Amino acid sequence: MAGRAFRAGLPIEQHRRRLRQAVRVTFPPRATKFTIATCGGIAGEWVAARGTAPTPFTVLYLHGGGYLSGSPVTHRAITGHLAARCGARVFAADYRLAPEHPYPAALDDAVAAYRGLLAEGVAPGDLVIAGDSAGGGLCVASVLALREQKESLPQKFWKR
Repeated sequence: MAGRAFRAGLPIEQHRRRLRQAVRVTFPPRATKFTIATCGGIAGEWVAARGTAPTPFTVLYLHGGGYLSGSPVTHRAITGHLAARCGARVFAADYRLAPEHPYPAALDDAVAAYRGLLAEGVAPGDLVIAGDSAGGGLCVASVLALREQKESLPQKFWKR
């Protein structure tokens, strides 16, 4: 089903609409709070799970969608469970999508959101960049860009 629903060659708006429809059957934990925000000038939302023991960790989450679809809203089940399971604050960045915003727009937005978290006082050692699918690739590209620009890098792995 998924292969047919998201096959190559679909008009982009149809692909985006199908993703929005598909995620309507996924749910974040009930006690999850989503707050629209910006970080480093990048739109997105803060995700927090009420009733979990907070940790000092912050997650910058980069959603999947082939760089042409997806948003913090379509990935709320993932970010909500991530916040609940880890007790972390999660900033889900709403990075710019292709083809309206070609490369390197998404990468620039991810790096700007990361820098915004640092500017808000998040220590690099308390910060993890995570993502799914294309967002996972964007995580790697972001860390490489930060390394190339001699920036402080996020934590290499989550220590508990």
